[in-house]
Amino acid sequence: MCKFQRHFSVYQKPTPMTYFFTLLCIFFPLIATAQTILVLQTKGTVERTTAANQWIVAKRADTLRLGERLRTARNAQSIVRFDDGSILRIAEHTEVAFVKPKDKSSREVNVVKGLLTYDVKANPNEPFRFKSPSGVAAIKGTTGSFETDGKATNFIVENSDTKDDVAEFETARGEKKSLGVGEVAVLNRAGKLTLRQILEEERRAIQNEINEMRKAVEEELRKIKEEVEQMRRETQQQLQRDADSLKQNLEDLKREQQKDADDTKREIEKLKEEMEKEKNEMKKLFDR
Repeated sequence: MCKFQRHFSVYQKPTPMTYFFTLLCIFFPLIATAQTILVLQTKGTVERTTAANQWIVAKRADTLRLGERLRTARNAQSIVRFDDGSILRIAEHTEVAFVKPKDKSSREVNVVKGLLTYDVKANPNEPFRFKSPSGVAAIKGTTGSFETDGKATNFIVENSDTKDDVAEFETARGEKKSLGVGEVAVLNRAGKLTLRQILEEERRAIQNEINEMRKAVEEELRKIKEEVEQMRRETQQQLQRDADSLKQNLEDLKREQQKDADDTKREIEKLKEEMEKEKNEMKKLFDR
């Protein structure tokens, strides 16, 4: 395991519209029409697919929809967060697909290849699933890691919020094994599935990464909140400036209209005087 602090990304400023959807999926997940995944950090070359299935560069605060994919190049990584607060660190040379759910509570990630460190929130109705070409891991409120090269797979359960039915691993051939806290499912390239106890160095490495992930997520969410609040203040200030400008324009228009009205009134009065004068002169001529 590499040290997590080496993978933090530099600041990348999202667009206002991105902020809107970021704010929506962080603070109002229940009103969203579908689950979304928020990209909280990137380092190196990290790419994602679009709705048109085109690969583009993934950036901090991007919002991924279920059905889209994400991949990392050499020395690259990304941290993503689900609506329910579950977080994944996607290591270098990893490609994943966020599976469209069968229902709103379903959570599934297809791991084409590579390594994930996970911190999954408990859901009593539906476990979180990691699927590789050779097997499927189902977990409930668990921390650990999942690694595959497409054939061989290692699935580690480091800790769990639940006591019963912590995790299960099923091979593509249908063989199943239940896992408890501190157990590792090892599926070799020949398709043989075995269980072993987690090594202390593996436990410490995962615990360190989970702690760093949580700190990073907390810091990124704090930054996003501050940036959204700053954008709100700037927007409010701009709206006030626009309102003041509109008010001034209306007052200027009102003054112009009043001036035009006064000018028109004076012209009418002047015309009336001239007409009265001509009337008097005509009367004098007739009187003669």
